Amino acid sequence: MSNHLLSLVGNTNKTLFFYAEQEYVDNDNDGNIDENGDGIIDEIDVNVFSLMVENSVLSSIYQHEIEIVNLIQSDDFTQVAVFFVRQDESISSAIYHRELSYKNTGSILLKNNSYHVFVIANNNGSSIILNSFELIINEQSNEQFLVLESSETSPTGYKTTLFSQTPEQE
Repeated sequence: MSNHLLSLVGNTNKTLFFYAEQEYVDNDNDGNIDENGDGIIDEIDVNVFSLMVENSVLSSIYQHEIEIVNLIQSDDFTQVAVFFVRQDESISSAIYHRELSYKNTGSILLKNNSYHVFVIANNNGSSIILNSFELIINEQSNEQFLVLESSETSPTGYKTTLFSQTPEQE
Protein backbone atom coordinates (compact mmCIF):
# COMPACT_ATOMS: atom_id res chain seq x y z
CA MET A 1 0.00 0.00 0.00
CA SER A 2 3.04 2.23 0.06
CA ASN A 3 2.48 3.50 -3.49
CA HIS A 4 -1.08 4.90 -3.15
CA LEU A 5 -1.48 8.64 -3.51
CA LEU A 6 -4.45 10.19 -1.73
CA SER A 7 -5.10 13.83 -2.36
CA LEU A 8 -7.73 15.72 -0.39
CA VAL A 9 -8.68 19.32 -0.98
CA GLY A 10 -8.95 21.38 2.20
CA ASN A 11 -12.36 21.73 3.87
CA THR A 12 -13.85 18.71 2.11
CA ASN A 13 -15.94 16.03 3.75
CA LYS A 14 -15.09 12.64 2.23
CA THR A 15 -14.78 9.04 3.31
CA LEU A 16 -12.17 6.69 1.91
CA PHE A 17 -12.88 2.98 1.53
CA PHE A 18 -10.07 0.45 1.08
CA TYR A 19 -10.78 -2.95 -0.42
CA ALA A 20 -8.78 -5.89 -1.74
CA GLU A 21 -9.14 -7.87 -4.96
CA GLN A 22 -7.74 -11.30 -5.63
CA GLU A 23 -6.29 -11.93 -9.06
CA TYR A 24 -5.28 -15.35 -10.37
CA VAL A 25 -1.75 -15.25 -11.76
CA ASP A 26 -1.04 -16.66 -15.23
CA ASN A 27 2.69 -16.06 -15.63
CA ASP A 28 2.98 -17.57 -19.12
CA ASN A 29 -0.30 -16.02 -20.40
CA ASP A 30 -1.65 -19.33 -21.68
CA GLY A 31 -5.02 -18.91 -19.90
CA ASN A 32 -4.25 -21.76 -17.48
CA ILE A 33 -4.05 -20.76 -13.81
CA ASP A 34 -3.42 -24.37 -12.70
CA GLU A 35 -0.17 -25.09 -14.54
CA ASN A 36 0.60 -28.38 -12.77
CA GLY A 37 -2.97 -29.74 -13.11
CA ASP A 38 -3.45 -30.53 -9.42
CA GLY A 39 -6.82 -28.73 -9.24
CA ILE A 40 -5.42 -25.89 -7.13
CA ILE A 41 -4.81 -22.38 -8.41
CA ASP A 42 -1.04 -21.97 -8.45
CA GLU A 43 -0.73 -18.31 -7.43
CA ILE A 44 -3.02 -15.51 -6.32
CA ASP A 45 -2.06 -11.84 -6.12
CA VAL A 46 -3.92 -9.56 -3.71
CA ASN A 47 -4.22 -5.93 -4.79
CA VAL A 48 -5.46 -3.12 -2.54
CA PHE A 49 -7.57 -0.32 -4.01
CA SER A 50 -9.34 2.74 -2.65
CA LEU A 51 -12.66 4.40 -3.35
CA MET A 52 -13.30 7.98 -2.22
CA VAL A 53 -16.88 9.05 -1.52
CA GLU A 54 -18.26 12.53 -0.91
CA ASN A 55 -20.14 12.67 2.41
CA SER A 56 -23.65 14.08 2.50
CA VAL A 57 -24.20 17.67 3.60
CA LEU A 58 -27.95 17.28 4.14
CA SER A 59 -29.42 18.34 7.47
CA SER A 60 -33.11 17.46 7.15
CA ILE A 61 -35.02 15.68 9.89
CA TYR A 62 -37.63 14.43 7.38
CA GLN A 63 -35.43 12.61 4.86
CA HIS A 64 -31.94 11.15 4.96
CA GLU A 65 -29.33 10.17 2.41
CA ILE A 66 -28.01 6.64 2.17
CA GLU A 67 -24.81 6.31 0.14
CA ILE A 68 -24.56 2.74 -1.15
CA VAL A 69 -21.05 1.37 -1.77
CA ASN A 70 -20.88 -1.85 -3.81
CA LEU A 71 -17.72 -3.83 -3.04
CA ILE A 72 -19.11 -7.21 -4.17
CA GLN A 73 -16.92 -8.78 -6.84
CA SER A 74 -18.53 -11.80 -8.47
CA ASP A 75 -18.12 -13.90 -11.60
CA ASP A 76 -21.85 -14.74 -11.37
CA PHE A 77 -23.26 -11.20 -11.74
CA THR A 78 -22.08 -7.74 -12.75
CA GLN A 79 -24.33 -5.56 -10.61
CA VAL A 80 -26.64 -5.62 -7.63
CA ALA A 81 -29.94 -3.91 -6.97
CA VAL A 82 -30.83 -2.52 -3.55
CA PHE A 83 -34.55 -2.14 -2.80
CA PHE A 84 -35.93 -0.16 0.14
CA VAL A 85 -39.43 -1.64 0.50
CA ARG A 86 -42.05 0.14 2.59
CA GLN A 87 -44.87 -1.70 4.38
CA ASP A 88 -47.42 -1.22 1.57
CA GLU A 89 -44.99 -2.20 -1.23
CA SER A 90 -43.43 -5.30 -2.73
CA ILE A 91 -39.96 -5.48 -4.25
CA SER A 92 -41.42 -5.02 -7.73
CA SER A 93 -43.43 -1.94 -6.70
CA ALA A 94 -40.81 -0.28 -4.47
CA ILE A 95 -40.12 3.29 -5.53
CA TYR A 96 -36.81 3.50 -3.63
CA HIS A 97 -34.13 1.40 -5.32
CA ARG A 98 -30.69 1.65 -6.91
CA GLU A 99 -28.62 -0.59 -9.19
CA LEU A 100 -24.87 -0.55 -8.78
CA SER A 101 -21.93 -2.21 -10.50
CA TYR A 102 -18.86 -3.39 -8.62
CA LYS A 103 -16.67 -0.54 -7.24
CA ASN A 104 -19.43 2.04 -7.72
CA THR A 105 -21.53 4.12 -5.38
CA GLY A 106 -25.01 5.57 -5.55
CA SER A 107 -27.04 7.73 -3.22
CA ILE A 108 -30.70 7.59 -2.39
CA LEU A 109 -32.87 9.94 -0.31
CA LEU A 110 -35.26 8.11 2.00
CA LYS A 111 -38.14 9.71 3.83
CA ASN A 112 -38.70 8.83 7.48
CA ASN A 113 -40.29 5.39 7.46
CA SER A 114 -39.66 1.69 8.10
CA TYR A 115 -38.05 -0.23 5.25
CA HIS A 116 -37.28 -3.84 4.53
CA VAL A 117 -34.03 -3.65 2.55
CA PHE A 118 -33.20 -6.31 -0.06
CA VAL A 119 -29.88 -6.65 -1.88
CA ILE A 120 -30.56 -8.66 -5.03
CA ALA A 121 -28.45 -9.96 -7.93
CA ASN A 122 -29.52 -11.60 -11.18
CA ASN A 123 -27.75 -14.83 -12.08
CA ASN A 124 -28.77 -16.75 -15.20
CA GLY A 125 -32.20 -15.13 -15.25
CA SER A 126 -32.92 -15.78 -11.56
CA SER A 127 -33.12 -13.11 -8.86
CA ILE A 128 -31.05 -14.04 -5.81
CA ILE A 129 -31.38 -12.31 -2.43
CA LEU A 130 -27.83 -11.67 -1.24
CA ASN A 131 -28.92 -10.02 2.00
CA SER A 132 -31.92 -8.40 3.66
CA PHE A 133 -32.54 -6.43 6.84
CA GLU A 134 -34.92 -3.98 8.50
CA LEU A 135 -34.15 -0.26 8.47
CA ILE A 136 -35.94 2.50 10.37
CA ILE A 137 -35.34 6.09 9.29
CA ASN A 138 -36.63 8.77 11.68
CA GLU A 139 -35.90 12.27 12.98
CA GLN A 140 -32.86 11.04 14.93
CA SER A 141 -31.32 9.24 11.93
CA ASN A 142 -28.04 10.36 10.41
CA GLU A 143 -26.88 10.23 6.81
CA GLN A 144 -25.62 6.65 6.34
CA PHE A 145 -23.26 4.50 4.32
CA LEU A 146 -24.55 1.10 3.23
CA VAL A 147 -21.56 -1.06 2.28
CA LEU A 148 -22.14 -4.27 0.31
CA GLU A 149 -19.40 -6.90 0.64
CA SER A 150 -18.60 -10.56 0.22
CA SER A 151 -18.46 -12.55 3.46
CA GLU A 152 -17.13 -16.02 4.19
CA THR A 153 -19.13 -16.18 7.44
CA SER A 154 -22.55 -15.16 6.07
CA PRO A 155 -24.94 -17.95 4.99
CA THR A 156 -25.44 -16.26 1.61
CA GLY A 157 -21.78 -15.33 1.14
CA TYR A 158 -22.58 -11.60 1.29
CA LYS A 159 -23.13 -9.00 3.99
CA THR A 160 -24.26 -5.42 4.40
CA THR A 161 -22.89 -2.89 6.85
CA LEU A 162 -24.75 0.30 7.71
CA PHE A 163 -22.94 3.14 9.51
CA SER A 164 -23.11 6.89 9.93
CA GLN A 165 -21.36 9.16 7.40
CA THR A 166 -20.19 11.46 10.17
CA PRO A 167 -19.00 10.70 13.70
CA GLU A 168 -21.54 11.15 16.50
CA GLN A 169 -21.34 14.58 18.10
CA GLU A 170 -21.27 14.72 21.90
